[in-house]
Amino acid sequence: MNTVINLQNISIAYGSEAVLHEANLVVGQGSRCCITGYNGSGKSTLLGIIAGHRSPDEGVVTIMSGLKVTLLAQTPSFDVSETVYDVVAAGLGPIGVVLATQRRLYATPNPDEDQLAALQEQLDNAEAWDFGARVDAMLQRLELAPDQIVGSLSGGWLKRLAIAQSLVGAPDIWLLDEPTNHLDIPAIDWLTSELKLFKGT
Repeated sequence: MNTVINLQNISIAYGSEAVLHEANLVVGQGSRCCITGYNGSGKSTLLGIIAGHRSPDEGVVTIMSGLKVTLLAQTPSFDVSETVYDVVAAGLGPIGVVLATQRRLYATPNPDEDQLAALQEQLDNAEAWDFGARVDAMLQRLELAPDQIVGSLSGGWLKRLAIAQSLVGAPDIWLLDEPTNHLDIPAIDWLTSELKLFKGT
């Protein structure tokens, strides 16, 4: 089994408080791993290091080259003025922002044809022909309304939104931090099924 995550002697501290001290972790391709520990033991910090959101003070982090890593954060944070579609599309990276911008333009009474053509050219150059369908499918699977404003969502719906954003880009490594927080039973059942079907690590 190929190693996709290899952490060697990882240490990190916040001020004078050591959160991780010479931690080691090796994860094989296709594995399912669960990290347990009491509050404040460094679980979220460890996931953030794997995702590349923060760097350790000491140690070596090696992620297999070419793999896409996404992190479902314990407490999602989004721009409350954006729409659900904007946030999910952002999970596709910069080209997702282009896709969302194009969608907003099409919804205006008299869209600028030159601007639409320029956006379409960017999508074509990125070979993103199916990206719109991927966003639509993810919204449908999680029963999210594309035009709803993020600021109007409850905690449970924000977690659904975060799940959709983290999955839409088809990650190779999917990191989940307290994924069932704020979810109702049907959503937890859906997430459990999704984890069973997930092809990555």
